Amino acid sequence: MPPRLLLNPASLNLVRPELARLIRQAQTEFDSAVQQDPGAHDLGPCREMLAQADGVLRMIELGDAALLTRELGELLKALPLDNPRAMEAITRAFFVLARYLDYLGGRRQAAPELLLEHINALRGLLGRDALGEASFSQLVILPDRHCPPPAAGGEEVTDALLRRLRHHYQVGLIGVIKGRSDPVHLRLMQRAAERMCRLSGGGAAADFWWLLTGVLEGMVLGQLRSNPARARLLSRADRQFRDFLQKPDTRASARLGDDLRGELLYLVAKCRDGKRIREIQSLCEVVDAAPPDQQLVEERKLLMGTSVDSIDSMVRLLKGDMHRIKDELEQAASATEPRPAT
Repeated sequence: MPPRLLLNPASLNLVRPELARLIRQAQTEFDSAVQQDPGAHDLGPCREMLAQADGVLRMIELGDAALLTRELGELLKALPLDNPRAMEAITRAFFVLARYLDYLGGRRQAAPELLLEHINALRGLLGRDALGEASFSQLVILPDRHCPPPAAGGEEVTDALLRRLRHHYQVGLIGVIKGRSDPVHLRLMQRAAERMCRLSGGGAAADFWWLLTGVLEGMVLGQLRSNPARARLLSRADRQFRDFLQKPDTRASARLGDDLRGELLYLVAKCRDGKRIREIQSLCEVVDAAPPDQQLVEERKLLMGTSVDSIDSMVRLLKGDMHRIKDELEQAASATEPRPAT
């Protein structure tokens, strides 16, 4: 399994001061524009600095930060500054971009998962499709690894059964979409997907349901958290139900697209336990190929913590206060010293 977006710390440390300067100056230009009449201020210098930062980031092969920088520059060009959602997304992107450079200091791997939310926020405002969680993954998808055949004696496929399974899945999905990702709703979906996996007969035609059951198992076990992007991914199953019902002649020849396969497989790779999870990871050779959700929660806290520049400023401020307090104490001590008797 290839490593996850390896990073050269020496290269990053060499260019980080220049990157920090470019981002800081671009943000200053943006802040100045916000305080003035948006229609009368030229954001060209801000976008030019971001373009330079993008070039440097691509030179050191830090593609995730480069993409965030590029999307930020394009949003600044496309939307007026009086758009509240755009203002919030731009401000947050500047903040996260500066923090990310500090976060990566001394590390040997990038963490694009931490930037994906912010990249997609900018893309949404630009009218672009959101990137999937596996967009920066280096998972190798082996083309000859498919769902194992079910045990002998499979049940008969009838329209009534398919409609019932679809209804059960939809009930669980509605709960997830409404924010009720409890085991009851998730297990309802899991059981429906398991039945569909058996009804599909194994092999390539059953790959979607096979991988989906792994994702749902991870969610039931609490190893995968629910979020809007994952709810949208789970909603893809309803189309599969519909096609299975309406196109019986193509059931055996159905094939899972590479993008959807990659997204499902990436989520399974994030899990560490579960019968179906272990089966998929073993057959597809993706064990420990992606960071678990809990690890990302901790890494996100580190990313949003105090930056190096903030720490330096705080240290300088504290040093100044210490010198001032020392001087005041010395003056107070001098004033209270007993004077020699005359």
